[in-house]
Amino acid sequence: MSWRLTKSLARFRRLVDERWPNRDHASDGTIGDTAHQAETSGHNPDDTAGSRPEWNSDSDSVAEVRAFDMDSDLREPGTTAQQLVDHLRVLPGLDKVFRYIIFDRKIYRASNDWKPETYTGASPHTEHIHFSGAYTQAADDNETFDFRLDEVGNMALTDDDLDKVEARVLALLRGADGKRAVGQAVLGYDPGYIDGDPTKGVWPGIPDATYGKSSSTNGTVGLGTAVGTLLSRQQTNAQADAVAAQAVTTALAAVVPAVAAAVIAKLPQGADQISQAEVTEAVRVAFADAFGSASA
Repeated sequence: MSWRLTKSLARFRRLVDERWPNRDHASDGTIGDTAHQAETSGHNPDDTAGSRPEWNSDSDSVAEVRAFDMDSDLREPGTTAQQLVDHLRVLPGLDKVFRYIIFDRKIYRASNDWKPETYTGASPHTEHIHFSGAYTQAADDNETFDFRLDEVGNMALTDDDLDKVEARVLALLRGADGKRAVGQAVLGYDPGYIDGDPTKGVWPGIPDATYGKSSSTNGTVGLGTAVGTLLSRQQTNAQADAVAAQAVTTALAAVVPAVAAAVIAKLPQGADQISQAEVTEAVRVAFADAFGSASA
């Protein structure tokens, strides 16, 4: 018997394999086994004598299977099959390609707005997710639907993602409101105004007593003064000139990880496995771009 998976489901399987290249395939399936052949099932091919498909009214004469079972083990820490199901069932227009989904004793139907219903079939579908193609020729042939699988689970940041992080942090640091926000959210102070005092070249609202004391005897500068000078970027007077490279390095060593942690905290759900080192590097580069500091 010659048959094929619908073009739409075959493409979906390819996209899944690309998104989770290490996933388990042990419970994958398409064509029905003997048990499926004895009943009406999407795993049985249409346009085939003696077969019992769920739908057999498409406009072509190609023997097609309209169901795909996908193993539930994605082999990606922190990402579950349920996350994939929940992602798909809220996608606009999913009924253009899928009719229903079964997983973990629940069935989600397009006809019921993809709400979970108790599934009482012989298989609880815990080891795999069952995807049923929609009952139209257009659904069979749909090879353009955007499943947005890149939004599911814990993906490492791409170079493009890192560029976006750098750009967002850079915009924050260059804006006066952003500087104040950094001070409030990361350094834990409120200067009470937007920009630094140009006559002093620092943000006096950053207390040195909290972040380290200035000392004229040993040539060091308090962390508050260093960060204030860094943020206000006023380096034309004696006080600003006193902020040595080591002080700026000390300031960055404290601020960059804090900003990176704040960035990670704001990333979408499921992104908790993104490398701290990657985000920290993106923030460090943004600081360097913003202030032109070799010490960054």
